[in-house]
Amino acid sequence: IIITRIDSPLHTVRDLAGKKFAFGDINSTMSHIVPHYMLMDAGVELQDLDKYSFLGSHNNVALAVLGGYYDAGGVKEAIYYQYRERGLKVLAKSPPIAEHLFVASDALPDNLVQSLRKALIELRDKRVLTAIKKTVTGFAPATDADYAILRNIIRQHEPLQEE
Repeated sequence: IIITRIDSPLHTVRDLAGKKFAFGDINSTMSHIVPHYMLMDAGVELQDLDKYSFLGSHNNVALAVLGGYYDAGGVKEAIYYQYRERGLKVLAKSPPIAEHLFVASDALPDNLVQSLRKALIELRDKRVLTAIKKTVTGFAPATDADYAILRNIIRQHEPLQEE
């Protein structure tokens, strides 16, 4: 999600030309690669921005935007919801992107992989799920096609350097 302050005059990603933009970690998909793609897709190149910076985390981006240090920034959806009540609004949302993936080595026997897959999909214990990540509510099977959008974004992404 590209966020801005609720009192911001910005309404579209194109409005970011000439503005200050905050990315999270340079190695982050959701606070760097996807927001950069969204900027490019809207016709806003990095040289069109007044300034951009990598602030290290999604939380830092949200706080920097709330504090008025940056006009907008890129964060994962959970961070937007965490800070929304403090005065953030959505400027733009990316297409749906599948998140974290558990994979198994092809050296594992197929019956073991199937057993592990079944156990994860049927897992309902909140204590176990939230120990993995606070917002995890369950697992779902994934297919290669679930990652097509993200692959397309990554193919079009031009790696950035920290200023």
